[in-house]
Amino acid sequence: MAKKVRKALVLWHRIFGLTAGVWLFLVAATGSIVVFYEELDHALNPDLFNMAVTGEPLPVEELVAVAEAERPGSFAAFVNLPNEPTEPLIAYLASRPDAETPVPRGTHVFVDPYTGEALGDRVFGAFKVDRRHLAQFIYKFHRDLHLGRTGAFILGLAAFLWLFDHVVSVWISFPRLRHWWRSFTVRRSAKGVGKIWGLHRAAGLWLVPVTLVLALSGVYFNWYGSFVAVVDFFSPLTKAVHRTAPRLEEPSFAPAVSIDRAITVASQHAGDAEVDSVSILPFQGLYWARIFDSRDLADYGQRYVYVDMEDASIVADRHRTDGSAGDAFIAWQFPLHSGKAFGWPGRLAIFVAGLVTCWLVGTGFYLWARRLRERRRVSRRAKQKVEKPALRPWPAPQPVVAPVERSLRHQRE
Repeated sequence: MAKKVRKALVLWHRIFGLTAGVWLFLVAATGSIVVFYEELDHALNPDLFNMAVTGEPLPVEELVAVAEAERPGSFAAFVNLPNEPTEPLIAYLASRPDAETPVPRGTHVFVDPYTGEALGDRVFGAFKVDRRHLAQFIYKFHRDLHLGRTGAFILGLAAFLWLFDHVVSVWISFPRLRHWWRSFTVRRSAKGVGKIWGLHRAAGLWLVPVTLVLALSGVYFNWYGSFVAVVDFFSPLTKAVHRTAPRLEEPSFAPAVSIDRAITVASQHAGDAEVDSVSILPFQGLYWARIFDSRDLADYGQRYVYVDMEDASIVADRHRTDGSAGDAFIAWQFPLHSGKAFGWPGRLAIFVAGLVTCWLVGTGFYLWARRLRERRRVSRRAKQKVEKPALRPWPAPQPVVAPVERSLRHQRE
């Protein structure tokens, strides 16, 4: 029975590798690059990210107005504030209800915080591979293959099957539990295909903790709704304020409280902490400030402070990890997937895991091809043996007659 189960699991592992291996290879290869997404984007576009410090920065409200003027009929829905003196302000635009020409989703404008000059704009996810868009092209490809919801579904399915395949892979990697440590090593005497197979098994086992996290978070990103619903079933999640706040009859595009004042109020409320970014929610009449906090799991602000647009009152204050175990579990997904939860060591671990995953897929295809070629060769030999004409049989050997018996026979005759 155990042999039949193992044989079935080996067959599953082989089928998974042959069907989902291509998608897994593409995602792993681009994922290793995306680990250095910010560094790559900054290196390719120094004119957008390296500002000359020429005095004090201008008010955020003025910089946002410059960005909105680049696309008439738009408003800044999200503002990424400069965290370093040489960084620009980046405003992500959305269309107003009365806009004659809708703004493409993902449009963002770079503004020099000292001169107020619009440095340029681009659309996140645009199908372009020039210097301006290369880093974002790779990021979008990693996220959904540039296929939108269809691509997200395919990658979500691949991640879900990969999650199950981890269990299968570990199971079949230990044929004998008494010598379990041997599966983590490669025999020194192994050569050729045997050595490749040993490396394939050992490398996969050593990286199981990392790739298992990547598979799980891959399901989270691509099947977000279903993933969150399952987590909420076991551990009720805290609803985000901007999702539960009542919608205004008329959006507030000219609020009484400026974004600069909202940033100041949110920062003071959090003990003069630095504000990382701000979402402007005119349909709910709120500013949503993300503030750096000692509890953050990565290098971006995860303390959420909501400020009312009309009276600057604090509507809500919550850290991303506060609440139930499910809230904390969800909060960990991106920091773990990107490796940022553990700084540079974590990012390098994700980088290596992506490269090794590509190698596992490649060696898996190689081992399957060798196995298939060997089977065909054996089958061809067996067929040739059957089709070969039968040889003419030798005449039956005559019985050997002893001398005494031959003498008696002669006398009788």
